Amino acid sequence: MRKALVLIIISLVCISSIAALDRPAILVKGENGEYKPLRISKLRIETSVIGNLALTTMDITFSNDLNRVLEGQFYFPLSEGKTVTRFALDVNGALREGVIVEREKGRAVYESTIRQNIDPGLLEWSKGNNFKARIYPVPAKGHKRLVIAYEQELTAEEEGFLYLLPLEFKDKVDVFSVKVEVFKQNVEPEFSSTNELINLSFKKWKESYIAEMEEKNYLPDKQLAFILPKTKAYKQVSIEEADGSTYFYVHLNPEIKESPKTLPGKICLLWDASFSSEKREYQREFDLLERYLEACGNVGVEVVIFRNEVEKSPRLFTIKKGNWGDLKSYLLSIPVDGGTQLGSLDLNNYTCDEFILVSDGISTFGARDMSLSSTPVNVINSQLTAGHSYLNYIARKTGGVYINLKNISNNEALHLLKNTAYSFIRAEYNDNQIKEVFPGLPVPVTRDFSITGMMTSKKAEITLHFGIGNKTMYSTSLSLDSSSLKSESGLIPRIWAEKKITELDMQYEKNRDEIIGLGKKYSMVTRETSLIVLDRIEDYIANRIIPPKEMQ
Repeated sequence: MRKALVLIIISLVCISSIAALDRPAILVKGENGEYKPLRISKLRIETSVIGNLALTTMDITFSNDLNRVLEGQFYFPLSEGKTVTRFALDVNGALREGVIVEREKGRAVYESTIRQNIDPGLLEWSKGNNFKARIYPVPAKGHKRLVIAYEQELTAEEEGFLYLLPLEFKDKVDVFSVKVEVFKQNVEPEFSSTNELINLSFKKWKESYIAEMEEKNYLPDKQLAFILPKTKAYKQVSIEEADGSTYFYVHLNPEIKESPKTLPGKICLLWDASFSSEKREYQREFDLLERYLEACGNVGVEVVIFRNEVEKSPRLFTIKKGNWGDLKSYLLSIPVDGGTQLGSLDLNNYTCDEFILVSDGISTFGARDMSLSSTPVNVINSQLTAGHSYLNYIARKTGGVYINLKNISNNEALHLLKNTAYSFIRAEYNDNQIKEVFPGLPVPVTRDFSITGMMTSKKAEITLHFGIGNKTMYSTSLSLDSSSLKSESGLIPRIWAEKKITELDMQYEKNRDEIIGLGKKYSMVTRETSLIVLDRIEDYIANRIIPPKEMQ
């Protein structure tokens, strides 16, 4: 029993360490049994932007400096709302594109292929919006090249749309290069004040702007950030046709209304102290809590500490005039260790005006789902790797808000805590003209908003309603015309699929089959679909997998 417990603890620590990775890496097992990242010899980043939609591609070459063949695990963390849409491996000197398969079939095929010492690769989704690939073989004294890509909607700032890519690599690479291409942009993009790649500059090329740089023996630990100024060319509505369907995408900045809420007299603070909390941005969390408690003035705070179990004796702090020094000191003194079991929390056991859950939302074992009550839960997360869909579900189910500090500023987060949530309420349209609109559920709105769906007629009207609760406070109507609003981005169908999957994922078990179908149709990695690369045409045929186009 003692030996089994030790093994469980060791495995939890390994899982938590891997989940804390904030950059792409291939981890291999060294001779001493420890996992370490392979050296990156080449890194090329290409970004293509159309309007407020962007495609980012990373072309990475890893080097094996050892005298033995290695099998590695490639890890690729992504932030909320993004998913991998391309995965390719170098096979016999040429890139081989991954094809979508159901997760379990992918695993079975990978295992049967690897036993033949053939060159497969399998990319899967893992907890916390991490993506991982089993890579074999990585040749002795050789290289392994892979390409991975994802799509995203750009953040709307006052100046325009912000593209942000933090590069947090720890070691120098032999060759590092960046290429940014902004299509059909009639005003030169501007580098944000937070941009750290000072050697980049945009140049006009036909209807586009391009920025390129290449460095040798370079440490890619800087941040790429640029802004696309809004111009007359900016379209609120874009429409694309694919596989016999017509997709529309709407982006706008709705009028925001404020409604201060009644601040709580007692808060129950649910504090995650598991090992995976090690890389949280505690300073930002503390700053937000301090400002919120100051706004509350005199308030009681009951602190509930949880890891794999809930600590039995919660501590109650009385905050007067926002002075939370004793509470902060207590939180700073709490050690982080062990695994996470969110299902150990039963919120019906506590009496308060609101809960504040501070966690990454990832259960490493045991019961995954918390027992919720009728009391609102405001969720704060400061980690890139997190269970975003489940944290969103907790907040929406209870009438709270999900605050992802990786996406918004502390000022915006404080505004969400102090005010009744202002949200997109619903979309109104003719069912004979429009279908499959997402988001289909209310979502908080702090800045910009986007919605997507399918058109079943050439022209249609859609009206979007925003407000508080069920009370509409702002509405706007838009005309959709498939003959005049066509986009050439190629991204809108998958943006639609991503939004639908995000909503379905909140009740994953109920929607599992539909998520699988969407992942397969739109070639997206989900919980139940993976991208696989095989070596020979015979391997695809034997396993009844449609090969990539270059092999057909």
